[in-house]
Amino acid sequence: METNTFDQLPPDWQEEVRKLRSQAANYRTQRNQLRSELEALRTSAGK
Repeated sequence: METNTFDQLPPDWQEEVRKLRSQAANYRTQRNQLRSELEALRTSAGK
């Protein structure tokens, strides 16, 4: 089975992939921030 590289995808697909990658990065950033805030709350509640 042949796998396509990003550059071989049609331009509209490339744009969609870029959007999804951006959304995923934003999700990870938000998730990590919320995890950090939750850990801070747990730490302060445990004292």
